[in-house]
Amino acid sequence: MSAELPTDPKAVKKMEKAVAKEAQADEMDYQRTLKELKRTEKSEVEASKAASKADKHLKKMEDKEHDTIKLLQKATHNRDWAVMDLHTAQSDVQVSLGFPLVNEMRRLLDSETASSEVKGNVDNLRVRADEIFQAKQIREVGVRLFASALCVDPRGA
Repeated sequence: MSAELPTDPKAVKKMEKAVAKEAQADEMDYQRTLKELKRTEKSEVEASKAASKADKHLKKMEDKEHDTIKLLQKATHNRDWAVMDLHTAQSDVQVSLGFPLVNEMRRLLDSETASSEVKGNVDNLRVRADEIFQAKQIREVGVRLFASALCVDPRGA
């Protein structure tokens, strides 16, 4: 069952040409495959570099997000302190001025016999109360600013 090789010189030459043509086609296929393999390897390296760069960028963004969260928490903390200080100042003013003073001012203003002199005194009392309140606020803000500049809690906690 083996194929017999032709002994005719023309047939041998024809067969040699066919084998040479087939070898050349195989060589071309091999070269194309080799080029494609090199392009694939190059693409793989580029993809690896891009993934590495993306990982670094993600890490930077996560760090920035973490820093932003810390700043937000600090700002919220400072705001909470400011609200608490405001409430404390308001209650201190009410205690220092006292409700009796407010009631006395109302009584004097509401009395039918209140003279212009009494009304003037009440106005003076109001102005003085406002000045005391503003001075206390300025003093507390100064203490908070000084303490925050030193990174110390003004409450001592």
